[in-house]
Amino acid sequence: MLKWACELLGSEWIENHFMLRRSVIVKPNFAKPPRYQPYKHLLRCVIPPEGVRRLELDMRYWITGKSGREYGLALCSKTQIKLAGNPRTYQICIYISGISYYGNSEVFNYDRVIMEYLMIKGNEERYNRIGIITVIAL
Repeated sequence: MLKWACELLGSEWIENHFMLRRSVIVKPNFAKPPRYQPYKHLLRCVIPPEGVRRLELDMRYWITGKSGREYGLALCSKTQIKLAGNPRTYQICIYISGISYYGNSEVFNYDRVIMEYLMIKGNEERYNRIGIITVIAL
């Protein structure tokens, strides 16, 4: 948390507030994203800090939908789904029409993960209806 908080607020602000020996809630500023890599700023505004940490370390961030299904988001691969009581793992792929990434797949991957996270949290049924699901052997 400290690294991205320093990017948003500046190290001097963080040091002054942490010297108070009390917890401080840091809220990202939607109005003024940084010029460098604004897509990372948006990810931090949407996904909890633990999830951002896991994603940026090339790990999966698992979230549970209202249906009980578990979704493993990742920046560099398709989202995985675990169904309750089913030993198989599935992959889901959402194709975003009308969005092209102009050769920068990193930006596209961040946008895809943000979109999938918001769809799972907001309308999981629709997310599963429009996604193309395949079985994978693990």
